[in-house]
Amino acid sequence: MKKYWKFIAMSVVIVLTISTYYIQSAIANKNFDYKIEKVSGNEAEIENLILEVSIPTNNYIWRNYSLTKDGLISQYGDSMVINAFSPLPLSLNNQLGEYRSFVRGKNPYSNFLINDNRMIYIGTENYNTKEWNKRAVNIEVEILDKETEKRQKFELTSQLSTIYQMASIKSIYHVDGEIKLIVELHTTNAGSSLYAFTIDEEQQAITKETLLAINDKDSYFRNYNGVSDNNRYFIYNVEKFESNTPAPSVPTDLYVYDFQSENAEKLELPNEVRSKMDYTYTFLNNEKLYVFNRLETGIKGYQYNIESKQWHESVSFPLPISNEIQTIREIENKLYSVHADDVIVGDDIQYVLLIHDLETTDVLFEGKITQSGSQKNLQTHFYDIYQVEDK
Repeated sequence: MKKYWKFIAMSVVIVLTISTYYIQSAIANKNFDYKIEKVSGNEAEIENLILEVSIPTNNYIWRNYSLTKDGLISQYGDSMVINAFSPLPLSLNNQLGEYRSFVRGKNPYSNFLINDNRMIYIGTENYNTKEWNKRAVNIEVEILDKETEKRQKFELTSQLSTIYQMASIKSIYHVDGEIKLIVELHTTNAGSSLYAFTIDEEQQAITKETLLAINDKDSYFRNYNGVSDNNRYFIYNVEKFESNTPAPSVPTDLYVYDFQSENAEKLELPNEVRSKMDYTYTFLNNEKLYVFNRLETGIKGYQYNIESKQWHESVSFPLPISNEIQTIREIENKLYSVHADDVIVGDDIQYVLLIHDLETTDVLFEGKITQSGSQKNLQTHFYDIYQVEDK
């Protein structure tokens, strides 16, 4: 009987320890708040605006939040139980509707693609081991047909065999019964490889595997798509290095991968874009690619149409303060950006939200993002901007 009591006592201690940790984490979230204060412009511009922000709490855990015109919203719900054991990002929550059960038990939440007809989840297998052996890439696919509510789930193994420890999904695209993936395989010595995979739904098979880029001592790549954009194009760049030099010695190359043709093409960059690529903010909206350079007096933007293969005339946007751009997006011909001032005022870094008209460069809205509460967060990072539809 004594051994059972020991087991019960040990279980109680474990549960209390975990519960105390998460309750403290949840309480810490109440120690701060953010809001957007209008400086100029039309407040209707932020009516349906969401700013995604990552904030470190008092116990040094980074947590993701959504900032709206009404204040800060936890992406993990208000309930401490939900907060601890069933987090659900707001950006995904807004798309789920009646299909909420589909995400149950699946993580990370970034590996979802949701469109009008179906929901797709992609899972990968990671290896927490010090043994660097060659292994195939294992991919889990689960699909929900919204109309019939029929689910199908299958697992695939690539023909590719390589040394890697972790696989990250970088982009998901669905067209004509095929699922197209961009996957980064993290290898030894902080290196990684970028691959494109094509999956046939009916055959439940990987039909194509293509190496796109490699991170190693001689080169570095980064991508500019969101995982769930369902964009036909995937944008990435490759920087070349010389041995023992910290900065790229060869100008950066920018590539477009077309999911439909399954071909990658290097873009011909204007000289002023290429020379500033280390300092650019680049993103994709359908077939339009935007590249922004940081200037002393503002930002300079370039637009490239992938389908017509044309660069448009550059446009400059003045900024009200000396600052860094934390995130920048184009939504319906408007430029949305969040800036962190270089100068710390009191205990706070000053943040500014700007909305410009892309054609006229006029400022449609300017707002200060202010902090309140007992906890100040100098490391706050705004990482995405999007609009939600009226319900």
